[in-house]
Amino acid sequence: MRTINVGDVIGKSKFNMFFLALFLTLLVTLVIDGAEMGLFGTALPVLIESTGISSTVFGVIGTFSQYAMMLGGVIFGMMSDRFGRKISLIMCVVFFSLGTGMFGTANTPAEFAIWRMIGGLGMAGVAPICVALLSEYSPAKNRVTLITMVTAGPPMGMVLAPLLGLLFLPSGAWRTMYFLGFVPLILIIFILKFVPEAMDRLVKGDKKVVGNILKKADPGFVPDPDDEYVTNTSTKPKKAALATLFKDGMLSNTILLWVVFICIVFAITTVNTWLPKLMTDQGYPLTSSLLFTFTYALGALPAIAISGWVTNRLGYKKAIITYLIVTLALVLLMLVKTNAVILYVNLFLVGGGFYGSFGLIYAYTASIYPMTHRGTGVGWAGSIGRFGSSFGPMIGGVLIAANAAMANRFMFLIIACLIALAAICIVYTKEIADARQDKRSTV
Repeated sequence: MRTINVGDVIGKSKFNMFFLALFLTLLVTLVIDGAEMGLFGTALPVLIESTGISSTVFGVIGTFSQYAMMLGGVIFGMMSDRFGRKISLIMCVVFFSLGTGMFGTANTPAEFAIWRMIGGLGMAGVAPICVALLSEYSPAKNRVTLITMVTAGPPMGMVLAPLLGLLFLPSGAWRTMYFLGFVPLILIIFILKFVPEAMDRLVKGDKKVVGNILKKADPGFVPDPDDEYVTNTSTKPKKAALATLFKDGMLSNTILLWVVFICIVFAITTVNTWLPKLMTDQGYPLTSSLLFTFTYALGALPAIAISGWVTNRLGYKKAIITYLIVTLALVLLMLVKTNAVILYVNLFLVGGGFYGSFGLIYAYTASIYPMTHRGTGVGWAGSIGRFGSSFGPMIGGVLIAANAAMANRFMFLIIACLIALAAICIVYTKEIADARQDKRSTV
Protein backbone atom coordinates (compact mmCIF):
# COMPACT_ATOMS: atom_id res chain seq x y z
CA MET A 1 0.00 0.00 0.00
CA ARG A 2 1.36 3.41 -1.01
CA THR A 3 0.83 6.71 0.80
CA ILE A 4 0.42 9.39 -1.87
CA ASN A 5 0.78 13.07 -1.05
CA VAL A 6 -1.61 14.63 -3.54
CA GLY A 7 0.01 18.06 -3.22
CA ASP A 8 3.37 16.62 -4.23
CA VAL A 9 1.92 14.85 -7.27
CA ILE A 10 0.17 18.00 -8.49
CA GLY A 11 3.11 20.25 -7.66
CA LYS A 12 5.59 18.10 -9.60
CA SER A 13 3.33 17.64 -12.63
CA LYS A 14 3.62 19.54 -15.90
CA PHE A 15 1.12 22.05 -17.22
CA ASN A 16 -1.39 20.24 -19.46
CA MET A 17 -4.99 20.39 -20.70
CA PHE A 18 -6.40 19.59 -17.25
CA PHE A 19 -4.76 22.68 -15.76
CA LEU A 20 -5.56 24.77 -18.83
CA ALA A 21 -9.30 23.94 -18.70
CA LEU A 22 -9.41 24.76 -14.98
CA PHE A 23 -7.44 27.98 -15.44
CA LEU A 24 -9.62 29.20 -18.34
CA THR A 25 -12.85 28.38 -16.50
CA LEU A 26 -11.74 30.32 -13.44
CA LEU A 27 -10.37 33.17 -15.56
CA VAL A 28 -13.60 33.56 -17.58
CA THR A 29 -15.62 33.49 -14.34
CA LEU A 30 -13.47 36.28 -12.91
CA VAL A 31 -13.64 38.28 -16.16
CA ILE A 32 -17.43 38.22 -16.09
CA ASP A 33 -17.39 38.94 -12.36
CA GLY A 34 -15.25 42.01 -13.03
CA ALA A 35 -17.45 43.15 -15.90
CA GLU A 36 -20.55 43.02 -13.73
CA MET A 37 -18.72 44.96 -11.01
CA GLY A 38 -17.73 47.60 -13.53
CA LEU A 39 -21.20 48.15 -15.00
CA PHE A 40 -22.28 50.27 -12.03
CA GLY A 41 -19.62 52.97 -12.45
CA THR A 42 -19.88 52.79 -16.23
CA ALA A 43 -23.62 53.46 -16.20
CA LEU A 44 -23.63 56.09 -13.43
CA PRO A 45 -23.71 59.23 -15.63
CA VAL A 46 -26.71 57.85 -17.55
CA LEU A 47 -28.38 56.47 -14.40
CA ILE A 48 -28.18 59.86 -12.67
CA GLU A 49 -29.57 61.64 -15.71
CA SER A 50 -32.34 59.16 -16.59
CA THR A 51 -33.59 58.43 -13.05
CA GLY A 52 -33.17 61.85 -11.46
CA ILE A 53 -31.48 60.22 -8.46
CA SER A 54 -28.57 62.30 -7.15
CA SER A 55 -24.89 61.34 -7.18
CA THR A 56 -24.91 61.35 -3.38
CA VAL A 57 -27.69 58.71 -3.27
CA PHE A 58 -25.94 56.54 -5.85
CA GLY A 59 -22.77 56.94 -3.79
CA VAL A 60 -24.63 55.51 -0.79
CA ILE A 61 -25.95 52.66 -2.97
CA GLY A 62 -22.38 51.95 -4.03
CA THR A 63 -21.33 51.93 -0.38
CA PHE A 64 -24.07 49.46 0.55
CA SER A 65 -22.98 47.20 -2.31
CA GLN A 66 -19.45 47.23 -0.90
CA TYR A 67 -20.79 46.12 2.49
CA ALA A 68 -22.59 43.28 0.70
CA MET A 69 -19.34 42.35 -1.03
CA MET A 70 -17.59 42.36 2.33
CA LEU A 71 -20.19 39.98 3.72
CA GLY A 72 -20.12 37.80 0.59
CA GLY A 73 -16.36 37.41 0.68
CA VAL A 74 -16.49 36.23 4.30
CA ILE A 75 -19.48 33.93 3.86
CA PHE A 76 -18.37 32.24 0.65
CA GLY A 77 -14.71 32.10 1.69
CA MET A 78 -15.61 30.22 4.88
CA MET A 79 -18.23 28.12 3.06
CA SER A 80 -15.61 27.03 0.56
CA ASP A 81 -13.43 25.70 3.38
CA ARG A 82 -16.25 24.00 5.24
CA PHE A 83 -18.66 22.83 2.52
CA GLY A 84 -16.61 22.81 -0.66
CA ARG A 85 -15.14 25.29 -3.12
CA LYS A 86 -17.11 24.02 -6.12
CA ILE A 87 -20.62 24.48 -4.71
CA SER A 88 -19.59 27.82 -3.20
CA LEU A 89 -18.33 29.07 -6.58
CA ILE A 90 -21.59 28.03 -8.26
CA MET A 91 -23.61 29.89 -5.64
CA CYS A 92 -21.50 33.01 -6.22
CA VAL A 93 -22.27 32.87 -9.95
CA VAL A 94 -25.99 32.52 -9.23
CA PHE A 95 -25.96 35.54 -6.89
CA PHE A 96 -23.99 37.93 -9.09
CA SER A 97 -25.89 36.93 -12.26
CA LEU A 98 -29.34 37.39 -10.75
CA GLY A 99 -28.37 40.57 -8.91
CA THR A 100 -26.94 42.20 -12.03
CA GLY A 101 -29.73 41.09 -14.34
CA MET A 102 -32.48 42.22 -11.98
CA PHE A 103 -30.74 45.59 -11.51
CA GLY A 104 -32.04 46.38 -14.98
CA THR A 105 -35.62 46.22 -13.67
CA ALA A 106 -35.07 48.71 -10.81
CA ASN A 107 -36.72 52.12 -10.62
CA THR A 108 -36.31 53.38 -7.05
CA PRO A 109 -33.20 53.86 -4.87
CA ALA A 110 -34.32 50.96 -2.66
CA GLU A 111 -34.66 48.61 -5.64
CA PHE A 112 -31.28 49.65 -7.04
CA ALA A 113 -29.69 49.07 -3.61
CA ILE A 114 -31.30 45.66 -3.07
CA TRP A 115 -30.29 44.18 -6.41
CA ARG A 116 -26.82 45.70 -6.29
CA MET A 117 -26.30 44.21 -2.82
CA ILE A 118 -27.52 40.76 -3.91
CA GLY A 119 -25.14 40.86 -6.84
CA GLY A 120 -22.36 42.11 -4.57
CA LEU A 121 -22.67 39.08 -2.28
CA GLY A 122 -21.64 36.82 -5.15
CA MET A 123 -19.15 39.16 -6.82
CA ALA A 124 -16.83 39.30 -3.80
CA GLY A 125 -16.92 35.55 -3.20
CA VAL A 126 -15.57 34.54 -6.61
CA ALA A 127 -11.97 35.79 -6.37
CA PRO A 128 -10.92 34.13 -3.07
CA ILE A 129 -12.37 30.79 -4.17
CA CYS A 130 -10.67 30.94 -7.58
CA VAL A 131 -7.32 31.90 -6.05
CA ALA A 132 -7.60 29.12 -3.43
CA LEU A 133 -8.42 26.53 -6.12
CA LEU A 134 -5.58 27.59 -8.39
CA SER A 135 -3.15 27.65 -5.45
CA GLU A 136 -3.91 23.96 -5.01
CA TYR A 137 -4.40 22.82 -8.62
CA SER A 138 -1.32 24.10 -10.42
CA PRO A 139 2.21 22.81 -11.02
CA ALA A 140 4.65 24.36 -8.54
CA LYS A 141 6.81 25.99 -11.21
CA ASN A 142 3.78 27.66 -12.87
CA ARG A 143 1.85 28.51 -9.70
CA VAL A 144 2.87 32.12 -9.17
CA THR A 145 2.38 32.96 -12.86
CA LEU A 146 -1.04 31.28 -13.06
CA ILE A 147 -2.33 32.92 -9.88
CA THR A 148 -1.20 36.38 -10.92
CA MET A 149 -2.65 35.82 -14.41
CA VAL A 150 -6.03 34.70 -13.06
CA THR A 151 -6.20 37.83 -10.91
CA ALA A 152 -6.19 39.71 -14.23
CA GLY A 153 -9.76 38.44 -14.67
CA PRO A 154 -11.55 41.26 -12.80
CA PRO A 155 -9.63 44.07 -14.55
CA MET A 156 -10.21 42.34 -17.90
CA GLY A 157 -13.89 42.47 -17.02
CA MET A 158 -13.51 46.12 -16.11
CA VAL A 159 -12.20 46.65 -19.64
CA LEU A 160 -15.36 45.06 -21.05
CA ALA A 161 -17.68 47.22 -18.94
CA PRO A 162 -16.95 50.57 -20.67
CA LEU A 163 -17.02 48.81 -24.07
CA LEU A 164 -20.53 47.61 -23.26
CA GLY A 165 -21.27 51.15 -22.15
CA LEU A 166 -20.14 52.53 -25.51
CA LEU A 167 -22.49 50.05 -27.19
CA PHE A 168 -25.61 50.65 -25.09
CA LEU A 169 -25.39 53.91 -23.12
CA PRO A 170 -25.32 56.57 -25.89
CA SER A 171 -28.87 55.47 -26.75
CA GLY A 172 -29.84 55.31 -23.07
CA ALA A 173 -30.30 51.51 -23.14
CA TRP A 174 -28.79 50.89 -19.71
CA ARG A 175 -31.50 48.38 -18.80
CA THR A 176 -30.66 46.20 -21.80
CA MET A 177 -27.01 46.31 -20.79
CA TYR A 178 -27.85 45.06 -17.31
CA PHE A 179 -30.12 42.29 -18.63
CA LEU A 180 -26.98 40.73 -20.09
CA GLY A 181 -26.13 39.92 -16.48
CA PHE A 182 -28.30 36.80 -16.68
CA VAL A 183 -26.06 35.25 -19.36
CA PRO A 184 -23.24 34.14 -16.99
CA LEU A 185 -25.51 31.48 -15.49
CA ILE A 186 -24.16 29.36 -18.36
CA LEU A 187 -20.85 29.27 -16.48
CA ILE A 188 -22.33 26.72 -14.07
CA ILE A 189 -22.09 24.04 -16.78
CA PHE A 190 -18.35 24.64 -17.20
CA ILE A 191 -17.70 24.78 -13.46
CA LEU A 192 -19.41 21.41 -13.02
CA LYS A 193 -17.29 19.91 -15.80
CA PHE A 194 -13.83 21.40 -15.32
CA VAL A 195 -13.48 22.52 -11.68
CA PRO A 196 -12.57 19.83 -9.11
CA GLU A 197 -13.31 20.02 -5.41
CA ALA A 198 -10.53 20.85 -2.93
CA MET A 199 -8.29 17.85 -2.26
CA ASP A 200 -8.52 18.09 1.53
CA ARG A 201 -12.18 17.15 1.12
CA LEU A 202 -11.75 14.60 -1.67
CA VAL A 203 -9.13 12.52 0.16
CA LYS A 204 -11.74 11.73 2.83
CA GLY A 205 -14.11 10.31 0.24
CA ASP A 206 -13.95 8.17 -2.89
CA LYS A 207 -10.33 7.18 -3.68
CA LYS A 208 -11.25 6.61 -7.31
CA VAL A 209 -12.14 10.28 -7.75
CA VAL A 210 -8.81 11.36 -6.26
CA GLY A 211 -6.90 8.90 -8.43
CA ASN A 212 -8.64 10.09 -11.60
CA ILE A 213 -7.83 13.73 -10.83
CA LEU A 214 -4.19 12.93 -10.15
CA LYS A 215 -4.00 11.01 -13.43
CA LYS A 216 -5.36 14.06 -15.26
CA ALA A 217 -2.80 16.24 -13.52
CA ASP A 218 0.02 13.79 -14.18
CA PRO A 219 -0.73 11.31 -17.02
CA GLY A 220 2.19 9.20 -15.80
CA PHE A 221 0.54 8.59 -12.44
CA VAL A 222 -1.02 5.12 -12.12
CA PRO A 223 -3.60 4.94 -9.30
CA ASP A 224 -4.00 1.79 -7.24
CA PRO A 225 -7.16 0.84 -5.29
CA ASP A 226 -5.03 0.35 -2.17
CA ASP A 227 -3.43 3.79 -2.31
CA GLU A 228 -3.85 6.07 0.70
CA TYR A 229 -4.09 9.73 -0.20
CA VAL A 230 -2.98 12.55 2.09
CA THR A 231 -2.58 16.31 1.76
CA ASN A 232 0.13 18.62 3.05
CA THR A 233 -2.08 19.44 6.03
CA SER A 234 -3.73 17.28 8.63
CA THR A 235 -6.65 15.24 7.36
CA LYS A 236 -8.49 15.89 10.60
CA PRO A 237 -11.41 18.25 9.88
CA LYS A 238 -10.81 21.77 11.12
CA LYS A 239 -13.32 24.47 11.69
CA ALA A 240 -12.78 27.31 9.25
CA ALA A 241 -12.88 29.97 11.95
CA LEU A 242 -11.60 33.53 11.96
CA ALA A 243 -9.40 32.70 14.97
CA THR A 244 -7.21 30.41 12.83
CA LEU A 245 -5.91 33.46 10.98
CA PHE A 246 -4.31 34.85 14.14
CA LYS A 247 -2.57 31.71 15.38
CA ASP A 248 0.91 30.24 14.79
CA GLY A 249 2.59 33.63 14.45
CA MET A 250 0.12 34.97 11.84
CA LEU A 251 -1.43 37.76 13.96
CA SER A 252 0.66 40.72 12.77
CA ASN A 253 0.82 39.60 9.13
CA THR A 254 -2.94 39.06 8.97
CA ILE A 255 -3.67 42.54 10.33
CA LEU A 256 -1.08 44.24 8.13
CA LEU A 257 -2.32 42.45 5.02
CA TRP A 258 -5.85 43.56 5.86
CA VAL A 259 -4.58 47.16 5.95
CA VAL A 260 -3.01 46.74 2.50
CA PHE A 261 -6.23 45.24 1.14
CA ILE A 262 -8.30 48.10 2.58
CA CYS A 263 -6.14 50.75 0.93
CA ILE A 264 -5.75 49.11 -2.49
CA VAL A 265 -9.42 48.11 -2.84
CA PHE A 266 -10.48 51.58 -1.63
CA ALA A 267 -8.43 53.18 -4.41
CA ILE A 268 -9.62 50.78 -7.12
CA THR A 269 -13.28 51.04 -6.13
CA THR A 270 -13.22 54.84 -5.90
CA VAL A 271 -11.76 55.21 -9.39
CA ASN A 272 -13.99 52.52 -10.92
CA THR A 273 -17.13 54.10 -9.49
CA TRP A 274 -16.55 57.76 -10.24
CA LEU A 275 -14.07 58.09 -13.12
CA PRO A 276 -16.75 58.33 -15.88
CA LYS A 277 -18.72 60.92 -13.90
CA LEU A 278 -15.54 62.79 -12.97
CA MET A 279 -14.54 63.07 -16.62
CA THR A 280 -17.99 64.23 -17.78
CA ASP A 281 -17.88 66.90 -15.06
CA GLN A 282 -14.56 68.05 -16.53
CA GLY A 283 -16.33 68.70 -19.84
CA TYR A 284 -15.51 65.48 -21.70
CA PRO A 285 -18.41 63.82 -23.61
CA LEU A 286 -19.77 60.50 -22.36
CA THR A 287 -17.95 58.48 -25.03
CA SER A 288 -14.59 60.04 -24.10
CA SER A 289 -15.26 59.47 -20.40
CA LEU A 290 -15.95 55.80 -21.03
CA LEU A 291 -12.74 55.57 -23.06
CA PHE A 292 -10.85 57.00 -20.09
CA THR A 293 -12.34 54.22 -17.95
CA PHE A 294 -11.45 51.65 -20.60
CA THR A 295 -7.85 52.91 -20.71
CA TYR A 296 -7.55 52.81 -16.91
CA ALA A 297 -8.76 49.19 -16.75
CA LEU A 298 -6.69 48.19 -19.79
CA GLY A 299 -3.50 49.14 -17.98
CA ALA A 300 -4.07 46.27 -15.57
CA LEU A 301 -3.47 43.60 -18.20
CA PRO A 302 0.25 44.14 -18.93
CA ALA A 303 0.91 45.06 -15.29
CA ILE A 304 -0.54 41.78 -14.02
CA ALA A 305 1.00 39.81 -16.89
CA ILE A 306 4.53 40.85 -15.88
CA SER A 307 3.85 40.69 -12.14
CA GLY A 308 4.53 36.94 -12.09
CA TRP A 309 7.91 37.54 -13.75
CA VAL A 310 8.68 40.35 -11.28
CA THR A 311 7.66 38.19 -8.32
CA ASN A 312 9.82 35.27 -9.43
CA ARG A 313 12.83 37.60 -9.35
CA LEU A 314 12.10 39.88 -6.40
CA GLY A 315 9.73 37.85 -4.25
CA TYR A 316 6.19 38.83 -3.33
CA LYS A 317 6.92 41.60 -0.83
CA LYS A 318 9.58 43.42 -2.86
CA ALA A 319 7.33 43.19 -5.93
CA ILE A 320 4.37 44.68 -4.04
CA ILE A 321 6.55 47.48 -2.64
CA THR A 322 7.88 48.28 -6.14
CA TYR A 323 4.39 48.42 -7.63
CA LEU A 324 3.07 50.67 -4.85
CA ILE A 325 5.97 53.14 -5.11
CA VAL A 326 5.48 53.48 -8.87
CA THR A 327 1.70 53.82 -8.44
CA LEU A 328 2.11 56.55 -5.82
CA ALA A 329 4.33 58.55 -8.16
CA LEU A 330 1.80 58.19 -10.98
CA VAL A 331 -1.13 59.31 -8.80
CA LEU A 332 0.87 62.40 -7.81
CA LEU A 333 1.26 63.16 -11.53
CA MET A 334 -2.54 63.14 -11.82
CA LEU A 335 -2.53 66.42 -9.88
CA VAL A 336 -0.69 68.10 -12.75
CA LYS A 337 -2.98 69.49 -15.46
CA THR A 338 -2.03 67.98 -18.83
CA ASN A 339 -3.48 67.36 -22.27
CA ALA A 340 -5.75 64.41 -23.10
CA VAL A 341 -2.96 62.23 -24.56
CA ILE A 342 -0.82 62.40 -21.42
CA LEU A 343 -3.91 61.84 -19.29
CA TYR A 344 -4.71 58.66 -21.25
CA VAL A 345 -1.16 57.38 -20.75
CA ASN A 346 -1.14 58.20 -17.05
CA LEU A 347 -4.54 56.56 -16.46
CA PHE A 348 -3.25 53.46 -18.25
CA LEU A 349 -0.23 53.31 -15.94
CA VAL A 350 -2.20 54.11 -12.78
CA GLY A 351 -4.64 51.32 -13.59
CA GLY A 352 -1.70 48.98 -14.05
CA GLY A 353 -0.24 50.02 -10.73
CA PHE A 354 -3.40 49.57 -8.68
CA TYR A 355 -4.55 46.32 -10.29
CA GLY A 356 -1.04 44.90 -10.41
CA SER A 357 -0.64 45.57 -6.68
CA PHE A 358 -4.03 44.00 -6.03
CA GLY A 359 -3.16 40.84 -7.94
CA LEU A 360 0.14 40.50 -6.10
CA ILE A 361 -1.34 40.97 -2.64
CA TYR A 362 -4.08 38.43 -3.42
CA ALA A 363 -1.53 35.86 -4.56
CA TYR A 364 0.75 36.55 -1.59
CA THR A 365 -2.11 36.19 0.88
CA ALA A 366 -3.09 32.83 -0.62
CA SER A 367 0.50 31.64 -0.28
CA ILE A 368 0.89 32.28 3.46
CA TYR A 369 -2.15 30.35 4.75
CA PRO A 370 -2.35 26.53 4.88
CA MET A 371 -4.84 24.67 2.68
CA THR A 372 -7.33 23.98 5.50
CA HIS A 373 -8.21 27.66 5.92
CA ARG A 374 -6.80 29.27 2.77
CA GLY A 375 -10.29 30.19 1.53
CA THR A 376 -11.08 31.71 4.92
CA GLY A 377 -7.84 33.72 4.92
CA VAL A 378 -8.23 35.08 1.41
CA GLY A 379 -11.98 35.60 1.85
CA TRP A 380 -11.56 37.60 5.04
CA ALA A 381 -8.73 39.68 3.58
CA GLY A 382 -10.82 40.53 0.51
CA SER A 383 -13.86 41.30 2.65
CA ILE A 384 -11.97 43.55 5.03
CA GLY A 385 -10.70 45.31 1.92
CA ARG A 386 -14.31 45.77 0.84
CA PHE A 387 -15.05 47.43 4.17
CA GLY A 388 -12.42 50.04 3.48
CA SER A 389 -13.53 50.44 -0.12
CA SER A 390 -17.12 51.01 0.99
CA PHE A 391 -16.19 54.58 1.85
CA GLY A 392 -14.93 55.24 -1.68
CA PRO A 393 -18.28 55.59 -3.51
CA MET A 394 -19.74 57.67 -0.68
CA ILE A 395 -16.75 60.00 -0.35
CA GLY A 396 -16.55 60.38 -4.12
CA GLY A 397 -20.27 61.17 -4.36
CA VAL A 398 -20.03 63.85 -1.67
CA LEU A 399 -16.94 65.45 -3.23
CA ILE A 400 -18.51 65.50 -6.69
CA ALA A 401 -21.78 66.92 -5.35
CA ALA A 402 -19.78 69.63 -3.56
CA ASN A 403 -17.74 70.43 -6.70
CA ALA A 404 -14.52 69.83 -4.76
CA ALA A 405 -11.21 70.68 -6.38
CA MET A 406 -9.43 67.93 -8.34
CA ALA A 407 -6.53 67.91 -5.84
CA ASN A 408 -8.92 67.10 -2.99
CA ARG A 409 -10.53 64.29 -4.97
CA PHE A 410 -7.18 62.61 -5.60
CA MET A 411 -5.76 63.22 -2.11
CA PHE A 412 -7.57 60.16 -0.73
CA LEU A 413 -5.84 57.95 -3.33
CA ILE A 414 -2.44 59.33 -2.32
CA ILE A 415 -3.09 58.65 1.36
CA ALA A 416 -4.27 55.11 0.56
CA CYS A 417 -1.04 54.40 -1.37
CA LEU A 418 1.12 55.70 1.48
CA ILE A 419 -0.62 53.60 4.13
CA ALA A 420 -0.50 50.43 2.00
CA LEU A 421 3.20 50.99 1.31
CA ALA A 422 3.95 51.48 5.01
CA ALA A 423 2.05 48.29 5.96
CA ILE A 424 3.79 46.01 3.46
CA CYS A 425 7.18 47.51 4.38
CA ILE A 426 6.51 46.53 8.01
CA VAL A 427 5.73 42.98 6.88
CA TYR A 428 8.98 42.91 4.92
CA THR A 429 11.17 44.29 7.74
CA LYS A 430 9.54 41.90 10.21
CA GLU A 431 10.44 38.97 7.97
CA ILE A 432 14.05 40.16 7.78
CA ALA A 433 14.21 40.52 11.58
CA ASP A 434 12.73 37.03 12.08
CA ALA A 435 15.22 35.54 9.63
CA ARG A 436 18.13 37.15 11.49
CA GLN A 437 16.79 35.88 14.80
CA ASP A 438 16.51 32.35 13.41
CA LYS A 439 20.08 32.58 12.11
CA ARG A 440 21.37 33.61 15.55
CA SER A 441 19.44 30.75 17.16
CA THR A 442 21.15 28.18 14.95
CA VAL A 443 24.64 29.49 15.67
